[in-house]
This record gives sequence, C-alpha cells and structure tokens, in this order.
Amino acid sequence: MHSFWSKCKVLAKLGLSGIIAVVPVGLVWLYIIYGGMFYLDSEYAYSRWNKEACSQNHEGAVKVLVIGDSVVNAALCPDYLSDSTYNLSLGGVSPAEMYYVLEEYLENNQAPKVCYIGFSDQGYITDQNLYKRILYFHRFSKEQEEAIFADAEAFGEQSILIEDYENERKKYRLWFPDKYISALMNGGIFMRYSSNMECYIVVNEHKGSWMSQNENWDTGADTIEYNSFPVGEMQNYYMEKILDLCAENGITPRLVMIPVRPNCVCSIEYVEDWYKRAVLWQEHCPQMTYFYRPEGFEYEDFADDWHMNHNGAAKYSGMIKEIYAEDFE
Repeated sequence: MHSFWSKCKVLAKLGLSGIIAVVPVGLVWLYIIYGGMFYLDSEYAYSRWNKEACSQNHEGAVKVLVIGDSVVNAALCPDYLSDSTYNLSLGGVSPAEMYYVLEEYLENNQAPKVCYIGFSDQGYITDQNLYKRILYFHRFSKEQEEAIFADAEAFGEQSILIEDYENERKKYRLWFPDKYISALMNGGIFMRYSSNMECYIVVNEHKGSWMSQNENWDTGADTIEYNSFPVGEMQNYYMEKILDLCAENGITPRLVMIPVRPNCVCSIEYVEDWYKRAVLWQEHCPQMTYFYRPEGFEYEDFADDWHMNHNGAAKYSGMIKEIYAEDFE
C-alpha cells in the first residue's frame, strides 16, 4: 500500500510539473492568436479595420469604393472625395487579394455605383504578401486562401509557390509560435497596443485611407526609368474576375494609374504597354473606364518613392472628383 501511494505521489508531481510547463506555452499561444493589436505592427490595425468594414452592412451609405494597394490608398482619400466613399485598399496587395475583398464586401452590402481600381506596377506581376508578412493569413478566410493557392498552382505563380509552401502556410494559419517570434520580439508584451489603436482610429475616421495622412515630403533621388508594363497571368486573371464582379453587380469600374514623382521617367514603350493592357481590360468589360497617370505633381506631393502625402492626395483626389463629378454627387 505504501508503495502504491508513493507511486501516486510521484505521478501527481510529474503531472503538476507537466501542467506548470505547459501553462506558459499555452498562454503565449493564446497571446499570439488573440493579441495581434498588442504586438503586430500598424498594418494589422489597418487590415483588421478592412475586414470589419467588409463584414458590416453599411445600409447603402457607400456609393464609391476604392480598391488596390497602398499607392491608391495614399492617393484617393475619402476626405477629399465624398462622405459616401470608402477606401478598401491594403498595403502590398495584388488583384488576387483585392478580388476577395470586393467579393466579401458585396456579400454583406448593397453594391456601390462605382469602384476605383489601382495598383503599383509590382502589384500586377507578383504576390507581395502571403510569405513576406504574417497578417494577410488572418485577413482572409481559409477558403479564400486556398483558392489563391490553387490558382497559384494553376498559373505557376512562383512568388507564392515557395519551397514547402503547403506546410508553411499551415503553420501561419495555425498560429505556430515560430512564425510569430520576430513580431513578438519586436512588439514586446503589450507594447504596440496604444499605437495600433491610434492607427485604427485614424483609418476609421478616414474611411479606410491611412497613407494620405502622411505629412512627410520626399526630395527625390536618382532617375527611375519605367520601360515596360508587364502583367502576370494570375494577376490578369484576377483583374478580369474583379471586372466581372463589377459587371454582375452593376458597378462601373474605373481603372486609375497613380502619378509618380518628377524623377520618374516613363518610356514610350511603357505608356504603350499600359494603354494596350487597359484596352484589353475594357474589351473584357466595356463598362470600364481608364485614366492614365496625370502630370504636374512635384516632390512636395510625395512621402516616398511610391506614396503620396496629404498634399498629393488632396491634389489627385480633387482631380478625380472633377473628371468624374457624377460619381460623387
């Protein structure tokens, strides 16, 4: 009997030791899953707002949507357009991600009358997020993510199909701590909550636009040459899906090209490539209009190589509002 109770005590101690060892790991794991606002960078706040904005019903208040990457987020600001404009663009995305943003929005909302679409050049040739940043694994549903990967397989999109990508994406989706350790180390414990809440408030106040609030002024650098405008097969496929989604819902799509700084030079070949692609998309969707990047923008209108500051946003948004005045009545 004595031996039996001794064994029980030993097992109890081992069990307690195991619990003590597991509890901290469990707490860290829960923090990783539910504490994004505390340790991830500011783009988490923007993507969180974006997901909430798409899932909520705005009861027909949104007449104009803006979709694309951070360059269009910076350039088309609802503050300078109309109270019925929402900017659903996200940093670094391609047409693939934006198709699912638009689809998700339309599942929960009345269709707007107009959708402005714009990306930086790299957005049309590569996927920039799924293996370079954590947050987009949790902006999109498992089903949306699987659809993107299935299409990446079909088109051989190597920017997504990295080595062992299937296991890698599952680790992100299941919140494996090793995928989040860098963010945890950089963000610390509860260190980023205040700044992320400030970002969330800003993006909410400006109806999705956060880049436009930038007051930096970039002075320029060496000449940057644009000699061609390539579009990847997968991104062309998703652009056509976006246009189809607009047509099915009676939305007028407007393709826009964001201005560049004075040190950027676009060759004749580049301009011709862009117009050829725009015409092809318009042939696919006759309702689509297109507007090439206008001139007349200075260094004082840009925060960096790609993004406009609030000066540029006010100028470009004002230009769009004048050209397409009927959209914002």
